Amino acid sequence: NHNPQRRLLLRGALPPARQALMAFIVMPAAVLSFVLMPFGLEGLTLNVMEWGVSWILATAHWTAKMDHAVFHISQMPPLPFFLMMAGFLFFLIWKGQGRIAGLWIVLAGFILVPFYSKPDILVSSGGDLVAVRGDSGELYYSSGRADRYARDNWQRADGQEEVKPHTWPREGTYKGFPLTCDPKGCRGELRGHKVAIAKIRQAIAEDCGWAELLISMEPVKSNSCAAPYVIDMFKARDDGAHAIRTGRRLKIQSVRDIRGQRLWTE
Repeated sequence: NHNPQRRLLLRGALPPARQALMAFIVMPAAVLSFVLMPFGLEGLTLNVMEWGVSWILATAHWTAKMDHAVFHISQMPPLPFFLMMAGFLFFLIWKGQGRIAGLWIVLAGFILVPFYSKPDILVSSGGDLVAVRGDSGELYYSSGRADRYARDNWQRADGQEEVKPHTWPREGTYKGFPLTCDPKGCRGELRGHKVAIAKIRQAIAEDCGWAELLISMEPVKSNSCAAPYVIDMFKARDDGAHAIRTGRRLKIQSVRDIRGQRLWTE
């Protein structure tokens, strides 16, 4: 397995081998099992079928574990993805020289990808899990146990499926983590925007007077907080998960903003 040339040869030989096992062993054994079933002899062919399927799965697992067999990438931005698909369809469907325009549309989609900014802060729909992007691009989570389903989806969409999730420090900060924490919560500046995340009620009053954006895992009374932007547990539950980008101005987008108002979501 350590010989690169041998590995390449095996990699090229495995797909035909799997097809041969399926075509000449598994499928004939499956058909014969139905023929022998009225006589109670189907166990003979089902054992042969099991042997063939086990070898197919073994070769698939072996191939998947090869170096660089799988690449994890982040989710494609909506507009570039739409342009690429539209360009490919135009190129395939249109006739004549004009179809070349489809390739230019695809190229435009590729060019737009680097200009897409990933969310700097994510808030789950239950308001009990918050993720903050570190300086290296990895996500740091407020908890290692809360809402694991949302955390796994965020990791997958961010292309970090095999990266061990990082959690916030209980005290102080980490290198590359933009916030400073204590048992009450975390606060810091992200691209010039003051962000505070309150874990308990006692931190809300203090953070409201300091932060531009307050994210609270506890309810915040309406009109009682001076922070221009407030996302508490009730807002998260009403509007769904939130994605916040910190550029020249804060851009906050919720599931409700994308989904819109519908009778069955009230």
